Amino acid sequence: MLRNALIISILSLIFVRTGFPAAGLRADFSTREGVSGWRVEGAVRDRRSGAGWEVAGEEEVVFFSPPGIPLAARDRVLTLSLTAGSPRRALVAWQGPDGQWAQLPVPIAMETSPQSVRVDLGASPRWRGAPGRLVLVFEGHPGPLVLHSLEVGPWSLGGYLRHQLRGLARKRALHPGSINSLPSPPLFNRTLAYYLNLAAFWTVLIAAILFFASGGARRRRVAAVAGSCLLVLWLISDLRETWELGRTAGEVYRSFVLPPPEEKTFPGLGDFYRFVDFCREHIPEESVFALLPYPFWPFDVRLKNFLYPAKMIDPSTEKHLSGEYPRYLVVYRRPEYLFDPEAGRIYHRGEDRFVSGPGRFLARYDPQSFIFLEVEP
Repeated sequence: MLRNALIISILSLIFVRTGFPAAGLRADFSTREGVSGWRVEGAVRDRRSGAGWEVAGEEEVVFFSPPGIPLAARDRVLTLSLTAGSPRRALVAWQGPDGQWAQLPVPIAMETSPQSVRVDLGASPRWRGAPGRLVLVFEGHPGPLVLHSLEVGPWSLGGYLRHQLRGLARKRALHPGSINSLPSPPLFNRTLAYYLNLAAFWTVLIAAILFFASGGARRRRVAAVAGSCLLVLWLISDLRETWELGRTAGEVYRSFVLPPPEEKTFPGLGDFYRFVDFCREHIPEESVFALLPYPFWPFDVRLKNFLYPAKMIDPSTEKHLSGEYPRYLVVYRRPEYLFDPEAGRIYHRGEDRFVSGPGRFLARYDPQSFIFLEVEP
């Protein structure tokens, strides 16, 4: 047993070292060299970034490779890495040695996560290489599109297995609230769930046949083996999903919990989050507050939630909450609201009137943001 495992390991190492022949065409669209010679039509705007070639397109976006690409008939496998932000249909077309054009569909998954698509150009009887030009066509509802990389080269078992394993481990989009919240990962042009369901079906069928054909103690062994097989299949599925959910939880932590406010997913609200901490220092829980002006989206909704159990006053709660608790007025980044120290009120510069009753100035966050406490006469 140990000898067989050692032989398999040695063959695997040899296979990994020699199983990936050189590609006839390779383009990394995240670099200037990778985009050089390529052009796009039908794009409203496009730009290069660390992620790749980002394109916002119309109903049809067409990418043209540089002319005279050195693709021979043996370079029959196209591997395209991309992110499609909306439902798209795609095809690859090429100009053969005879000057004629041919095309094949590109099977893009309907998801917004990065994906790698593999197309066997040799499946077309018209593939004889493409010394002319390679064209990628994307059709369908307009939306963002990112090309990460493209590779065209000979078919190899190592490359095929590598692509399938990458597809199995690829990050998948999470859609909370849906019945199938995580689409099953692909494997050999099927999904992992397909193979597990097929294996479970045959396990139950064969176990049922052996169970009724046997008797006594053998029936118990058949039932035990079948149950163990089903348990293993369930563990395979559960481990893959647990790993996926763990990656999703890690992304949420890195995006929303770990960074400081100015580096969160919505960095434009980083200063507002610090203002929330400022309000918590000066507005007690047993109080009411109002944001000037109201409504002032999105800050009114966020303050109402973040400062709870302090209660926000709005037109629907004005008559119920007024006079019950101390009343605080909050101004955030509104230069038209000023505190008049002589009158002891908040003055609206544009409307030339006071917008608060008498009170006292509590604290200032910045020149345009402060907290005021109304005091009943």
